[in-house]
Order: sequence, then C-alpha cells, then structure tokens
Amino acid sequence: MKRRRHTPEQAGRKVREGERMLGAGTDLTEVLRHLEITESTWHRWRRAYAGMSASDARRLKELEAENARLKKLLAESRNFRRDDRCPGTLAGSQRSTTGKQAVTTQLAAT
Repeated sequence: MKRRRHTPEQAGRKVREGERMLGAGTDLTEVLRHLEITESTWHRWRRAYAGMSASDARRLKELEAENARLKKLLAESRNFRRDDRCPGTLAGSQRSTTGKQAVTTQLAAT
C-alpha cells in the first residue's frame, strides 16, 4: 500500500465507515482493503478515534502538538540551567574550555 498521512478527521471518518461496514457483516480484510489501510493502522485508529467526533480528534492532535512543544521547551531550559552551573562555560552551550582545562585554568589563576 502507498504510504499516506491522514488528518485526525480523515482517520475518524474511516473508523466510523469501517465500523458501519463491519456492522453490516463485511469481513475485516475487505473493510481494510476498501479503506486502503493496514490492520495495525486500523487497530491503532480504532483505539484512538472510536467514539470521537471530528472536532474532538482535531483538538486531541492540537493538544498532543502543544504537549510536545512544551516538553521540548522544558528540556531546553533544563539544559540551559545545567550549563549555567558548570564552571568554565559561557551562556547557553558554548563552552570556552573543557572541564579538565577549566579546573587547570582556575587553579593557575589563583
């Protein structure tokens, strides 16, 4: 099958259509062939989008994207603070010397 990205709305729509077809007695393999998705995608989408409206699916994706962005910001702030505590470092991650050189430089300066 051709690899394709689906929006949350499209995935939810396909899950609802597949559920309707299964309810009418169609075999799962026929449903998957009609929807042009794999069985693993079907089960993943069914777990994620079953019983969800299109607006709920869209909101879920927005929240997941925001959560990923916030996690990245948190990780960056932790790295920045860690760099501030290390001796011999400049702002951010630009280091002037390595740890061993920094100790030697500090001892020579005293």
